[in-house]
This record gives sequence, structure tokens and C-alpha cells, in this order.
Amino acid sequence: MCTNYEENVVELVWLFCITIFMITKNTKSAFLRERKRNLTQYNLEEMKILNQMLLALFIVADFALLLFFTNNTFPWTALLGSGIGLSIIVLCWTGKKHTFFIASILVFTTLFSIVYNWQSIVH
Repeated sequence: MCTNYEENVVELVWLFCITIFMITKNTKSAFLRERKRNLTQYNLEEMKILNQMLLALFIVADFALLLFFTNNTFPWTALLGSGIGLSIIVLCWTGKKHTFFIASILVFTTLFSIVYNWQSIVH
């Protein structure tokens, strides 16, 4: 038979276990909420960088394709000049906020100038 003292001890141990469980559960959920928020912030930043690079790719690719179809010989100076000019304009407007966009424009401008002018470079 259990005495009153033993029942109180069992009840206190049970309350202690429940309290510890609730504290760790709240701590874990707060930790997981913070981790989830940080992970989504990281994913958001990564998507912004990817969108900046894709936008630069599409702008330069479309303009290079337009120049290729509208001219007999590819005007690589026009493509390079427009890429550098757009980079300077974006740099002056936004500062260093969109550095991936600016760098992507310069890289893709150089790349498409070489690709569309390959026949003149090789021969």
C-alpha cells in the first residue's frame, strides 16, 4: 500500500517530468521557429541572387539576338557598350545593392560577344 508521503513523492516526480518536458518542448519549438525563419531568409536571399542573374542573362541574350538578326555583321562594340552602360547606370542608381546583377551583365555581355562573333575571331 502506498502511503500519503509516497503518493506525494510520485506526484512531485510526475509534475517535475511534465515541467521538464514542457520546458524542453517550448525551447525546441522556439529553436525550430528561429531556425525555420533563418532558413527561409537564406532561401529568400538565394532566390534574389538567382533572379538577378537570370534577369541579366535574359536581357543580354535578347539584345544580342536582336543585334544578330538585324545586322549583317555582328556589332560586338554595340553589345559591349550597352552592357557596360547599363552596368554603370544600375551602379549609379542602386550602389552596391545589386552587384550580382551588374557582374552578371558584364560577364554575359562578354560571353555573348564572343559567341556571336566566333567566326570573326577564329578566321
